[in-house]
Amino acid sequence: REHGYDELRVPRLVGGAPQARARARATYAREHAYHVHSLSVCADGETFLSADDLRVNLWRLDVADRCCNVVDAKPPNMEDLAEVITTARFHPVEGHTLLYASSRGAVRLFDLRAAARCTRPSLVLDAAARRPPAPGGEDDAA
Repeated sequence: REHGYDELRVPRLVGGAPQARARARATYAREHAYHVHSLSVCADGETFLSADDLRVNLWRLDVADRCCNVVDAKPPNMEDLAEVITTARFHPVEGHTLLYASSRGAVRLFDLRAAARCTRPSLVLDAAARRPPAPGGEDDAA
């Protein structure tokens, strides 16, 4: 009773739901000018892609300081920007195949075996190209 305390009170932890916490295991170089909206891990388990509004980059999990830019949709003049990338994904089994979709509704499929830079898609599905003209449009002006 040296300090005048009758007993020492230690707070007890009452059981509760376990909480998950995120912890960064690796930080990858800042290769995006805009917010990253898509991450997709390749079927090989060694690479992944990241995408923002104008670029898709290919990364190796074990190399955090550099990447390969596989899609660059940024026009030379930003006033000519007609669409942005909305999502990008690897094929779930074929690691050499990736696709990205745009704000116009177009989906572009690429085979990385054909070229490291995806400038010519293997397949394009473009919803805008299949839409009928709107009533009252130029086609109805006759």
